[in-house]
Amino acid sequence: MDKLKDYLSGRNIRGVVFDLWFTLIEPVEKDREIKTSRITGVDIEKVRNVWESLMTIEFYSTLKFVETLMGSLEIYVRSKEYENIKKSLLRYYGTDALKSDLYDDVYETLDFLVKRHFKLGILSNVHSPYKEPFYQYGLQNFFDVVCFSDEMRVIKPHYPAFYNVLERMKLNPKEVLLVGDDFENDIKPANSLKMPALLLDREDKKDYFPKINSLKTLVKILE
Repeated sequence: MDKLKDYLSGRNIRGVVFDLWFTLIEPVEKDREIKTSRITGVDIEKVRNVWESLMTIEFYSTLKFVETLMGSLEIYVRSKEYENIKKSLLRYYGTDALKSDLYDDVYETLDFLVKRHFKLGILSNVHSPYKEPFYQYGLQNFFDVVCFSDEMRVIKPHYPAFYNVLERMKLNPKEVLLVGDDFENDIKPANSLKMPALLLDREDKKDYFPKINSLKTLVKILE
């Protein structure tokens, strides 16, 4: 705890930016790309590449997302399997893939930060269907700035995603603390931009500093 406080001491932290999935929201279905590969019969690496590319497109329905996903995976309308695969994907993305839990430390932490007058931001790589839980849990009520990759047309770890949230928060990088669960997409680019950053490792599996295992720790080092 003392080392974490030392890490942030002397920094004029005025804002906190969070990742969304696996940081604030936990998906019940964690292997979405693997499940998609099984349903479609498409190689997992191709599914992963297409999955990432679709994070920069804004979809207004699960149907449109699934149709675009299938086209990108080269599953065409005239193929005899098309309708069955489409039904399975619609069923999956309309139900199981959206099931989630809110980590039990989220509301308490956000409430603390709001009361302490920190500016709050979300910076998330997310497909349009996966934005729904953010609003279902009422998280939008806590945040000053919300930056989703499909709306920005850019994904983390690319720097323009970080510039976007910083510009909208009207703060410089050294004034914004980033909290996320992914070293490559969250922590590494933040460090390159001189943003203080904490890796959220809820299962305590990673050998890295500075990291926290719970958002309750974040409250303790900022109080």
